[in-house]
Amino acid sequence: MSPVFRALAIIAAVSLFSVSAQVVNAQGAQRDPARRAAIEATIAKGRAALTPIAAIVGEWEGDARILAGEGAPMTVRQSESIAWGAGETVVMIRGTGRSVEAVNRGAIVFEAAAIVWSDAAGDSLRMRTFRDGRSLAVDVEVHGDTLVWGFPSSGGRVRYTIVARGDTYHEIGEFMRPGAPPIKTIEMTLRRK
Repeated sequence: MSPVFRALAIIAAVSLFSVSAQVVNAQGAQRDPARRAAIEATIAKGRAALTPIAAIVGEWEGDARILAGEGAPMTVRQSESIAWGAGETVVMIRGTGRSVEAVNRGAIVFEAAAIVWSDAAGDSLRMRTFRDGRSLAVDVEVHGDTLVWGFPSSGGRVRYTIVARGDTYHEIGEFMRPGAPPIKTIEMTLRRK
């Protein structure tokens, strides 16, 4: 069996198992009103925890200016596809940057994904990012209408700040070193499509 078909078979088996488990869980919850009420309360708590970041959900597009590295800043055409998932208990994010240079116009130069959800108690948000075959659990905070996420990095910390108001999505990435001002690594201003 080819590696592609083997991977598809594994995905199909996992999907079938997941659907079967959901059916069994749903059947059990239908027969037990207390269990159903507990599930509904957990879902409601998860949805409520995500309410402060609901404004980022949508399709966004605009320019991103990447300032990292020693070369000249690079501008890419950035799109962010942000959607609810799993009964509005998670937020799924997909970001894609495409070249605007004549030679490589439209070629993908950056692609990442993330998922944001509430912990089981609904007390805090969790986030996991995915890029270049790697995954990272990151710290996430919400301050009013601002989502801040980041992680420790060699020599400091990486921090991203996202604000979505109306039809404008603004994100800044910074590298933070102790005792030094932040170094901006990326800035994007996107418009709702």
